[in-house]
Amino acid sequence: MAFTPVPPLGDGLNPLDQHQVGVHRLGLETRVVLAEVAGAELLWLQGAREETAAERRERQAFEDIADFYKLEEMEGYMWTAHNRFPTNTPGWWGGAHPFTLLDWSIVHNGEISSYGINKRYLEMYKYNLSLRTDTEAITYILDLLIRKHGIPTKLALTVLASPFYQKIDKMDGNKKELYSALRQIYGSALLNGPFAIVFGYSNGMVAMNDRIKLRPLVAATMGDFTYVASEEAAIRAVCPSPELVWSPKAGEPVMVEFEEPVGQKEGPYIRRVKL
Repeated sequence: MAFTPVPPLGDGLNPLDQHQVGVHRLGLETRVVLAEVAGAELLWLQGAREETAAERRERQAFEDIADFYKLEEMEGYMWTAHNRFPTNTPGWWGGAHPFTLLDWSIVHNGEISSYGINKRYLEMYKYNLSLRTDTEAITYILDLLIRKHGIPTKLALTVLASPFYQKIDKMDGNKKELYSALRQIYGSALLNGPFAIVFGYSNGMVAMNDRIKLRPLVAATMGDFTYVASEEAAIRAVCPSPELVWSPKAGEPVMVEFEEPVGQKEGPYIRRVKL
């Protein structure tokens, strides 16, 4: 998978600029900050021209949302964001992202084709899935595994995107036994279908995609900051020169954990865990 970095203003247009995308006005030049088109592709666009009426409406919609929620007054150690309603389930505010329930805030790109099995499995544990979005199943599976069953986060992630049995068969001793047991016990919690997810919780943030990488996911670091997005261009829009950029392997989580509880006066200490 190839990623096109964002060059400085004035270096021309991205070949994909024929798409209708929202732009942010910068004097005589325009640039996309976050733009999403069909297939959840994030593109960038720059050039010296006037906004079209459609582009102006798109930009104004984002600015209105930011003004309504007074985003400029907010501070935080961790931010998750998405810029559209669901496309494969009813588009309404209850299913919009970031999808937040309990201790989990989730941004999800893709489609969980195992939603029916996951839903019935969760209902056995008295979860009521009523918000008509497959992201709700991801949220409750995480809650079940980590909060209720006490499984460490790193291990719980292997349930969501478990290795194939062919790979498990090649593992050594205890590791093979552990992964086999997880597949047998939590087989109905396995997420099938194309997906990339980012979830934040009180101890940090995790990003991962499906076990054959049918959806894009890119990660980058700069100092104490970690960025994850569908495309590298979205990261470079807010961090033009990251120190490290990589595309995680299929089913490979990128974890950022706080070594101290969030809320201390001096702020949390960051520890990155790359599996």
